[in-house]
Amino acid sequence: MSFCLIVDGFGLYRNTHIKKVDLSDNGLVSIDTSEINIEFNHPVSPTAAGKISIHYLTPDNEYLLRQRFLCIEPYCNISNNGYSLTIKVLDTTFNMPNAHYSVEIDDNYLRYQNESEQIPGITKGNWMIKTGIYI
Repeated sequence: MSFCLIVDGFGLYRNTHIKKVDLSDNGLVSIDTSEINIEFNHPVSPTAAGKISIHYLTPDNEYLLRQRFLCIEPYCNISNNGYSLTIKVLDTTFNMPNAHYSVEIDDNYLRYQNESEQIPGITKGNWMIKTGIYI
């Protein structure tokens, strides 16, 4: 199960470079989710190996690291003529039902393909994902 969220104005996840993602902000996702796809407004390419971090938000509002990795092949793929970044996560990363997770992406990991402008990342707490209740 995946959702798509498209926004205008200030930008998705406080980042005006992102057009849409396949996991919606505070939307319900499956506990066995293993891919996240981000679509950008313009074609992008990596500048260096950036880190992706996924944290579990505890009931005490503390962030516990669930998974962190360098966003390089085979974990990250740029496709769709440079417009999409697919991030592969372990299918156990979002394994707790009815839980909140935060996705964090390093600043300046990506740049526009034909420009030197680097793209800001997503800071911890700006992209929250909630798993559904499964029986």
